[in-house]
Amino acid sequence: MIMQTSPSSSYRLRVSKLSKSFTLHNRGAIEIEAFSDVSFCIDPGELLALTGPSGAGKSSVLKTIYRTYKPGSGQVLLQRGGQLVDLAACSDSEMLEYRRADIGFVTQFLKILPRVSAVDVVAAPLVALGRGLENARAEAVDLLRRLYIREDLFSLSPLTFSGGEQQRVNIARGVIAPKKLLLLDEPTASLDDKSAAMVLEILNNLKQQGICILAIFHDRQRMEQIADNEFNIMEYNS
Repeated sequence: MIMQTSPSSSYRLRVSKLSKSFTLHNRGAIEIEAFSDVSFCIDPGELLALTGPSGAGKSSVLKTIYRTYKPGSGQVLLQRGGQLVDLAACSDSEMLEYRRADIGFVTQFLKILPRVSAVDVVAAPLVALGRGLENARAEAVDLLRRLYIREDLFSLSPLTFSGGEQQRVNIARGVIAPKKLLLLDEPTASLDDKSAAMVLEILNNLKQQGICILAIFHDRQRMEQIADNEFNIMEYNS
């Protein structure tokens, strides 16, 4: 669904009364509520932290916005130029286009093809945008260095890396060609303080570029260093 925007609309993303439940067919088709009536707005250049205890549905909110999960009800309105698109109501083919052009999602786990080098994993989003391979690789190398990945690992598959190294590669791939909306699921969870500080610095640079970020953090101290606002699912629904 596409709508014209109001001149007073400043937000990049508006989530309105979003709900999601799951049907457990192996347990008599009972329904389990993941979250309900979630509503918030995020402006360009803002990072909103999504908070709440384990099991509150934080990751499910991200996956529903990204349409990994189909919403049960509500709206997810994304600004695209002079129009609003409702990600909750669009077709699957439209959603694939919005993901390609407008929405990035960095999950907790790196999912890649085997035997692809770390440099090529990170360079891939730039190549997909038409950047020359060598230039894309050079930019990937710079970003991997900033994230403290050892240079002797650049030509190896990240599937052989430690958990923290994989996470840094995953973040690098997600931010090297930043999109208007970035969804982050615990981007600093497995990182040491030095690497986490660099990730926060990169996220701050993205905010300065007007990128809209919705993120989950396991560490409140790190969250408070970067978040502009906080939305607590449990407080909202209490």
